[in-house]
Amino acid sequence: EADLICVFVGGAVSDSGVYLLPQGSRLYEAIEAAGGMTEDADSYYLNQAKILEDAEQIIVLTTQEVQERKEQIRQQDWSISIPQMCHS
Repeated sequence: EADLICVFVGGAVSDSGVYLLPQGSRLYEAIEAAGGMTEDADSYYLNQAKILEDAEQIIVLTTQEVQERKEQIRQQDWSISIPQMCHS
């Protein structure tokens, strides 16, 4: 088992769960182990070439969930208050 990593794959995949994969596995291999993405999954926001580490949690979002998160970010107030310096 020293050559294996344990990862959780959930969200918009066919079979969410914990999977044992060989060290050096990439994200796409974890998704394949979970039965692949569902039809409504958004495959573009994940770096599927990423090399995984032990105990990672991978959550595949749907296209709708990605759009909702983008909208939440747009609605956040990004204004920054900078104190004014007074010189006498």
